[in-house]
Order: sequence, then structure tokens, then C-alpha cells
Amino acid sequence: MPCLLRMFSFFLCISFSICAASEEIKEFGPAFDVYVNKAMKEWGVSGAAIAVVHKDKVIFSKGYGVRGLDDSRPVDSQTLFSIGSTTKAFTAAALALLVDEGKISWDDRVASLLPGFMLQDAYASREATVRDLLSHRLGFPSKAGDLLFTYYDREEIVRRLQYIEPASSFRSKFAYQNMSFIVAGEIVRHVTGQSWDDFVEQHIVKPLGMKETDISTEKLRVSENVARAHFRIRGKNISTEVPVLESVGPAGAMVSSADEMTQWLRLQLGKGTVDGKKYLSSAIVAEMQSPQMMVPLDRTKKLYHPEAHMLAYGMGWYIADYKGNRVLDHGGNLPGMTSTVALMPEKDFGLVVLTNQDDSGLAKAIMYRIIDECFDYPEHDWSREILAGYHMLKEQENAYRMQAIGPQVPDTEPSHDLQSYVGTYYSPLYGEATVQLSDGQLRLSYGSDVTGNLGHWHYDTFRVTWNELLGQATLGDTLVNFVPGHDGQIQLIRILGVMDFQKVPEA
Repeated sequence: MPCLLRMFSFFLCISFSICAASEEIKEFGPAFDVYVNKAMKEWGVSGAAIAVVHKDKVIFSKGYGVRGLDDSRPVDSQTLFSIGSTTKAFTAAALALLVDEGKISWDDRVASLLPGFMLQDAYASREATVRDLLSHRLGFPSKAGDLLFTYYDREEIVRRLQYIEPASSFRSKFAYQNMSFIVAGEIVRHVTGQSWDDFVEQHIVKPLGMKETDISTEKLRVSENVARAHFRIRGKNISTEVPVLESVGPAGAMVSSADEMTQWLRLQLGKGTVDGKKYLSSAIVAEMQSPQMMVPLDRTKKLYHPEAHMLAYGMGWYIADYKGNRVLDHGGNLPGMTSTVALMPEKDFGLVVLTNQDDSGLAKAIMYRIIDECFDYPEHDWSREILAGYHMLKEQENAYRMQAIGPQVPDTEPSHDLQSYVGTYYSPLYGEATVQLSDGQLRLSYGSDVTGNLGHWHYDTFRVTWNELLGQATLGDTLVNFVPGHDGQIQLIRILGVMDFQKVPEA
């Protein structure tokens, strides 16, 4: 793996040496506004905000559309959005501050910094480093344990990581997930005595003058100029508030505006320095922006990095190539909103695109359009191309999911009376799930606010109709299998085919 990363770094140096940082760029014309509005309509996005930085100057900052389907007030460059997983780069920067101060190093073992850290793989538990946390190579499955956000605080989430079954051996494969960044946030707390939230606010957000930026989506519920979240449920857009998931913090809970994110772009492009003030050493910034782990260009990655020849992950950044340029980018998707932040360090150029639509490729399409517009590359309709690929990918995912579910067997009945399925079920990883019976209807509850009605599918399998928008949007159609034990009585439930909850004896 180190050999591949060196080869990738060499490839970047050769490819990008042709790009001069002094290159002038084109100004945005009226055609750009027309394109953005057209693309928003194609994707069904009601509101977006865009900002661009070049040579340490904000050259563009503007809002488009309205704040929500139920809020016709216009979006401007100061409208607050959730920035989702682009928060991860802030968490990497928080740890970088500690590295600069000599309090930790990138290659310190996590177990030495965070008492109680334990994974199912004993070798990974002992050898995992801060660098491993920030580059998605612990061996977890992709999106491992994300349902924990609905139930537990960060400390308890870290404790339960020992119950996640590895999908690959330690450091052998890239698998994007949020759990390792929760661990990174807890390291900040243990090393400094401050919560991740307070540390990021006091050492990054406030010093950069990001006055309205916040470390929690709670800000979207109490501020005036905010975008509404939107989900697409069964082909229809529904407006709602962004859920407040405090535990997600270091992995994706921050809130900001296009205007204020320009300060973050200036810090990254300025190699740790803004307005003459040094926040991070240039060497530390370079380390975060350098390849740490190779990333397979699967269908999804190729969709959003369409011209990439190679793809890697740094610390909070994807690293790819586009038309001979090194491009660092990261998307963010917290339920109801999607964002993209991108850097072209050799061109001293960066951008942010914020949108108020869940799981949308619009932000990435606008990212490429901005680059093409500014550097006079051939005009290309990235919105249409990425949208077509997005629909194809969703159709393939749905087909695969239905294949995994299998056909419904008609004319079957449950093997037990409905009361036999009632009870409390427990998973060492996910905690409690309960099944209740009321007015002849079975109901499943998980976490603090996820509930659904159970309708018979076939035999001892039931289909969940989620009551909350969050469940509908993130879990979709879900089958729950009730599995009997050797005595024929219900012993466990299996949700989504992989989450097992053992039935707790009534006594």
C-alpha cells in the first residue's frame, strides 16, 4: 500500500506541474446563473448557496432559489445549511492543532490516547493510529453502526465499537464510515479536557470569524436565516427540519453558510494561514491533503469523480484528478441536505456548494461546472450526466435490494399468534428494540425516535412502514425476520438482514 500511495503522489506531481498558481480565471457570466437554476429544477432542489475563492479573495458568493417548499424567502450567501460530512476535515484540523503543539502525533496509537478503545480485531485495537482513524481503514463495513446515532452519546458509541464485525482486515481496504471520526472527536476530549464541540468552536470557528457557524444542527432550529431540509419520498419532495443528532458531531454535524465557509477555504488554500495569522503549520496542512489510503473507483465514486484516473483519501479529503489538476473534495449529506467543498491547491482555488436536498448529486455537478467556467474548459452539462448516472445507480441498488429480499410468498400466515412476537429485543451493538401489539397492529421501536408498523410479508417475516420521515428516507422499505429457537419460540429479530436483536426473557 505505501508503494501505491507513493506512485499516486508521483502521478499527482507530474500531472499538476503544468498548472500555475498565477493563472487568471474567467468571471462568472449570466449563463452560469441560468445553468444553476436549470440544474436545480432538474434535481428538484429548492435552494442552494455557492461561494468561490481564488488567490485568497472571495470572487463569488451567491444564493439561489428559496429556503424551502414551505418557505418562499430567498436563499442568500448567508443562509445556514448543514454541511454534513465536510465536518470531517474540521475534525482532522482539530487533531492537527494538537499535532502542531506536540500533544499527539498522527501515528500515536489510539489505545494510548483513549482509554477503553477496543475493536473486535485485537490487532487493530492495539495498533490503530490517529492516521488510521482519519483515513477510513480500520476494517469496518461501510456506514458501520450509523444507527447508533439515534440512541447513544459519543462515549457509549466508542464503547460499542467492539461489537462491529470487521468487513476486511485492518488497513487492507478503504470503507467510508462515521464511527472512526467519533473516536477522533473523543481523542480531542481526552487530550484537551474540552469536548470536541468546544474545542472546534474556540480554536477554529471563532478565530476564523465564522460567527454564525455552529457545531450542531440545533442552530438550524433557532436561527432566522436557515434552509429547510428536504427528502424525496416515493417521488415527492417533503420539507422538514434537519434532525438533531448530537452524537454525530465530529463526523458531520456542523452548520455554516457559503459566506462563512470561504474562511475555511482560505485557511486550507493558505496552508494554515489567514490574514497573516498562522493557525496550522504548512507541513501539517500538506499532510492532511496528501494521500493516505487508495480508494477503489467503484460505480458511486466514478459517478462523482467522472474523469479521475486514480482516487485516494487524505485526512478528511478525497484526492483525485480533473483535467490535469489535483482536486481535493468532500461531500456532506446529513438527512435533508447535501454539500460539497473542493480545493485546487496548485491553482489557489476553492469552492463550496450547499443545497437543501437529501442525497443529491447537484452540489457535485455544480462543482465541476464552476471549475469549467472559471478555467475556460470545454462546456459540459455535468448536471444532466450525473443525474442520469444517479438514476441508473438507484435503479441498480433497488434491483439488488429486491433480489436480496426475494419474492413474496403468497397465501402464508405467521407461525405464531401476534402476541408471541411482542417483547424487548437486545443487540450488544445497537441496544434495544421493542415490539408492541396495539389494536391488532404490531409496532417496532428503535432508538429515541424511530418507530414503524409491522405488516405481514410472508411466514415470520414482516415489512416495516416507518412512521417518521427520518426512517422513511434513510431506511426505506425494511423487512424484519422473527427467528425461532430450538423450542419453536421466537428467539430474535433480524432487521435489514444483518442487525440481530436477541429476545430478552420477560423475567
